[in-house]
Amino acid sequence: METLASGYGLVRDLYIATQDNTEDPARGGTLFRVRVDVPGLPPPRATV
Repeated sequence: METLASGYGLVRDLYIATQDNTEDPARGGTLFRVRVDVPGLPPPRATV
């Protein structure tokens, strides 16, 4: 696993990015999306 990130809106989509694929090297890096039951927190508002 390389990166985890949540989607926008209800933040119920979890994105998982891999750097390589050891089961199928021809695929290279892969992006997975999983819908989760418990939403994540929205990102905090930035203040400058």
